[in-house]
Amino acid sequence: MNKKIIIRKAKPEDAKSVAKVHVDSWIETYSGHIPDEVLSKINVNQREKMWEEIIIKNKDFLFLATINDSIIGFLSAGRPRDLVDSADIEIFALYLLKNYHKQRIGYQLYKRLIKEVGTKNILIWVLENNPHRTFYERIGGSVISSKNEEIFGTIVKEVAYLVSTNE
Repeated sequence: MNKKIIIRKAKPEDAKSVAKVHVDSWIETYSGHIPDEVLSKINVNQREKMWEEIIIKNKDFLFLATINDSIIGFLSAGRPRDLVDSADIEIFALYLLKNYHKQRIGYQLYKRLIKEVGTKNILIWVLENNPHRTFYERIGGSVISSKNEEIFGTIVKEVAYLVSTNE
């Protein structure tokens, strides 16, 4: 079986698969770290509509990691929503299914973004209790801010990383 990883841009017909990876990876990553009632409110139908709209508007970047045409992860990025004086672009989401962690796939998605946008300062907001946030430290990120954010009625703490891709 060929396990070659392909990184490509998303197409409208990918929305449902992206939504499934989004929901599954949230549950895999945050189970035990945020309340189950929050996780139970995340559903594929809701996320499919969101991703379909993002793909169709085509104003943000959405790169997919695929194996044998199956989506196993994705990276979404675009104009920063805040801290715009610090960053040129923001990574909104970087998710991989658990079976594909620690295989440098997240790094491949990140490098594809850099190739597409050039050298930039990149902002990434991450849940403070995300067990995989060290990834952003390994790519050179430094914590520059924090805030409380509401997710489905639950307050969670987020930290902002800034990664400079300037060589």
